[in-house]
Amino acid sequence: MPRFFVGTDQISDKDIVITGTDVNHIRNVLRMTPGEEVTVSDGQGMDYFCRIAELTKEEVRLDIVDSWHSFVELPAKIYLFQGLPKSDKMEMIIQKAVELGVYEVIPVSTARAVVKLDAKKEASKQKRWQTIAESAAKQSKRMVIPEIHSVMKFSEAVNYAEELDIRFIPYELAENMAHTKKLFEQIEPGQSIGIFIGPEGGFTPEEIELAMNHQVQPITLGKRILRTETAGMTVLSILMFLLEGKRGRIEMEAYFDNSATTRCYKEVADIVVKTMTEDFGNPSAMHQKGVESERYVKEAAGQIAATLKVQEKEIYFTSGGTESNNWALIGTALANRRQGNHIIISSIEHPAVSAPAEFLESQGFEVTRLGVNAKGQISPEELKEAIRPETILVSVMFVNNEIGAVEPIEEIAKIIKEKKPSVYFHVDAIQAYGKYVIRPKRQGIDLLSASGHKIHGPKGTGFLYIDEKVKIKPIIYGGGQQKGMRSGTENVPGCAGLGLAAKMVYTDHDAKIDKLYAIKDRMVKGLQAMDGVTVHGLTGRDSAPQIVAAGFEGVRAEVLLHALEDKGIYVSSGSACSSNHPGVSGTLKGIGVKDSLLDSTLRFSFGAFNTEEEVDYCLEVLNELVPMLRRYRRA
Repeated sequence: MPRFFVGTDQISDKDIVITGTDVNHIRNVLRMTPGEEVTVSDGQGMDYFCRIAELTKEEVRLDIVDSWHSFVELPAKIYLFQGLPKSDKMEMIIQKAVELGVYEVIPVSTARAVVKLDAKKEASKQKRWQTIAESAAKQSKRMVIPEIHSVMKFSEAVNYAEELDIRFIPYELAENMAHTKKLFEQIEPGQSIGIFIGPEGGFTPEEIELAMNHQVQPITLGKRILRTETAGMTVLSILMFLLEGKRGRIEMEAYFDNSATTRCYKEVADIVVKTMTEDFGNPSAMHQKGVESERYVKEAAGQIAATLKVQEKEIYFTSGGTESNNWALIGTALANRRQGNHIIISSIEHPAVSAPAEFLESQGFEVTRLGVNAKGQISPEELKEAIRPETILVSVMFVNNEIGAVEPIEEIAKIIKEKKPSVYFHVDAIQAYGKYVIRPKRQGIDLLSASGHKIHGPKGTGFLYIDEKVKIKPIIYGGGQQKGMRSGTENVPGCAGLGLAAKMVYTDHDAKIDKLYAIKDRMVKGLQAMDGVTVHGLTGRDSAPQIVAAGFEGVRAEVLLHALEDKGIYVSSGSACSSNHPGVSGTLKGIGVKDSLLDSTLRFSFGAFNTEEEVDYCLEVLNELVPMLRRYRRA
């Protein structure tokens, strides 16, 4: 999203007016139009999310949607007193210093500086330097445009720095590195820091003495002599690293985005490495290495089949849930076109189902999208009414990926088979496999999709269960692997890892699920106790064990997400599987979530490695952050 800077005088309660060169950039370079979104900073630490309202040749008027205080800036103000270098080095120094978080750059005329600027040249240079600072601030997503001060004499610079909390000057005769390290470690957030860097010839002894008399502390940067453009960047890099680490208390890391992807079981990682480095043969090869690899693929199919109580030959490996869903819909539709052209899905399906459905519509198929109730479930009666003579396929998500809603799968299957037995029933079980005991034969499921990286297996793996009676066409052609149904050399490491993950996730399954529900219940209770927080959908055993979706009134989801990230807590806003920039959630709208929470909802999703202690830490942090973020929000 494009970012622009404005002065506080350009901001009113409801809108922002952009003038100057940015107008041309918005109109003629970016070719933006009314309704498109931009981010604006006031250069003082406030960020504004806006939509373009009007564009003219002279100005662009933006409607303010929301605002928040920045978490991007370093928790300290750093002043770089840079001795004037030769040539155009100052431009590069300013650019990199801004990227590293400097608050102000003060060019300093020193005794050994070769560059001498008259008043006219100085004014021109300062204007040029300020433009570079602004450009670097935009590029690095800064919330503040660092000021490039007018050139000072060294004595003036030393006096200017007296108000700062800490002042350093790199000097080849400074005490050892241990002393310098100790000085750096004593820096705390909220302090102001001055860094003096000499020109190519360095500082004179007299300048060093003057600085020390003003309590500027000499430091060493090592035994090597650094160039003027290197020394400043070295100090700034050290300070950025130290200050980012001291930004706030991080007691632990809490990864609550397991519905996006999970951490691999160690045993899974081990078998993946083994099949990549030792048993690495092509499973289609006739030699012993090939036979060994083929054995891994067959064993994995058997392990998965055992978890579903189906036949090994009914398991087909894919590259993941998206391919499985695409194959289930497109392959089945094309194979059964003579029997009918009507498909039924829900209105809150994952894009891996809704997008293939749209494609099939372009090929002449009809698609009915069933709405959902406040629980996120379709109506069995509406489904029954939607099935007609030309219906060939019903596809429904077992567990919704955003709110954890669970569809009544067995009831749906019963309705389908009673109304029209020839209709195939596909279940997207990507969020359900590993969490529920699934028996396709008993539950009336004809096709079932699953993904490896949702169950602590490797990414790029998945499978499609296809009942042996289902008529389906391949959508990938080539070498005829997997009985000609899914061509391409089998991903042996992926298959082996997926098979083992499936076996592991269903070992002591009840205990694993009880643990997830305990974690979820603890999170739900903590969220419900917070003011202005709404937990969406059902809770407890009526919903999936691993997903909690909550809306935070008065806080943008993206802002809260990154604020939590700063504390070592990782969550998602909407579906992290479909896009880095998801639009308004169709699921949240479908269940009737009020407009004020549509862009204020986060998803917390749990996995095998999460603990109740992590939940407690997350709730503690939320209770600190949410009230603070609300204070900065505009009415």
